[in-house]
Amino acid sequence: MEFMENLRNEAAKPEINSVSNQVTKLYAAIYSVIFLKNPLVQSIIRTDAQRDFFLRCLVTHGLVTMSMVATSKELGTLPVISNVFKHSCDPNVITIIHAGSFKMFVIRPIKTGDQIFTTYGHTWWRPGNEVQTQCRCVVCDSGPEGAKWRAAYREVRPKSPEVERGLLGLERMSFDMTAGLIKYQRIVQLMASEGHHPGEMFGRMVRAYFERLDDFVEEQNEKRYRANLLRMRGDEVVPGLFED
Repeated sequence: MEFMENLRNEAAKPEINSVSNQVTKLYAAIYSVIFLKNPLVQSIIRTDAQRDFFLRCLVTHGLVTMSMVATSKELGTLPVISNVFKHSCDPNVITIIHAGSFKMFVIRPIKTGDQIFTTYGHTWWRPGNEVQTQCRCVVCDSGPEGAKWRAAYREVRPKSPEVERGLLGLERMSFDMTAGLIKYQRIVQLMASEGHHPGEMFGRMVRAYFERLDDFVEEQNEKRYRANLLRMRGDEVVPGLFED
């Protein structure tokens, strides 16, 4: 209980997922008690400051491990790249997280000098996974910029013939995942260039594109891991069976 109390009293920090963080802290406290019963560990960690440092190292290890196995479908994370790519609930880049890999895909045109935004929580087109911090992006803004964004969201723009053809092509999509992704990428970028962002229809297309990207990255990673496992075992890898 003493170890959990120390963790509970620490200064408030942004949390990715409060439930999973509390579970991580609980496990860290349990492991800390177990390790500190070992005579060798006791000989190294003697003072309260050392015990506190040891406990926080266990928490950090747990959080890092959790983020490495996390997926975009389950929770938002704050990796090192968050120092470069800022958060927005209306990102122009999608980050796909799976088993320690981070892949980024541009969903809207980015001009020279524009800030690159991704999301480390939820988006306007995919609610949920909220981070426990105050967001100051244009979607969450309560001032003029936010009002302008919401007005654009409510505006319904007519679809051009090219957009109509693109949407029709999605209905005739084959089971080829790569070909399907290319079609979604084209229609999303076309709709963005024609001013459909941030409309409701654009949001539906981006969400569908994101979900297929997530499945694609997961599938490719699994193929790669299986191929690596076969190589480690010395088995022959059949070209095209497990490799990209």
